[in-house]
Amino acid sequence: MAGSALVVGGSRGIGLALARRLAAGGDTVAVLARSAPPPDAGLLHIEADLEDEGAVDRAIDACLKNPGTPATVVFAQRARRSADQWAGEVRVSLSATRQVIERLAAPMAAAGGGAIAIVGSVADRLVAEEQPVGYHVAKAGLAQMVRYYGVTLGPRGIRVNGVVPGSVLKPAQSGQAHAGQAPPTPHPAPHPDASIIPLRRVPTPDDIANVVAFLCSPQAACVTGQQLMVDSGLSLLWQSSLVSRL
Repeated sequence: MAGSALVVGGSRGIGLALARRLAAGGDTVAVLARSAPPPDAGLLHIEADLEDEGAVDRAIDACLKNPGTPATVVFAQRARRSADQWAGEVRVSLSATRQVIERLAAPMAAAGGGAIAIVGSVADRLVAEEQPVGYHVAKAGLAQMVRYYGVTLGPRGIRVNGVVPGSVLKPAQSGQAHAGQAPPTPHPAPHPDASIIPLRRVPTPDDIANVVAFLCSPQAACVTGQQLMVDSGLSLLWQSSLVSRL
């Protein structure tokens, strides 16, 4: 049944794919982000700097007024590069997520419950050398936050789950996601050759969005506190097996 949804960090990338997927399902979707989503996306933009606690509180107040108490809340925000990367990662990834959840928990429960999804990263358990230590610590914290809120908000009718993408193709690359097809444009972060992946394809933002939509739907009514890996099976390979495929 259609309702309202809030996507934190939904103005680009995976977050925008999530917002569009929820809107396609009939939800009225608000995007809480510094920058606006594309005007043709049909999304309500609530502007806020996630590093500013007061701005986040005001944004939540605005969301509760229009479109109203969300039945679905999705977190897909990324910290901006700043002089203090540690503080930025902790504030944007952890503190802002906690702030939004704890502000919305009571109205969501009063409205009959709902679902929360947090998009994480394999950096919660593996090391991505191109990312700073704060990124890794923040993503590990989000994984535990999923479990904590899965337990504590469950009695209030609110489910909380996490989605952990592996390498994800940018939209411009999505049409070349299968084995044997080179991406048409370079990407700053390297993607694995699809031929080494069990499903022989690198996930796209839409693939991630579809999993999030499922976890937030009634079809996942008995699923909470879980972290679902979406990487076409790449993380299942033992390191020696993976090296042998290269």
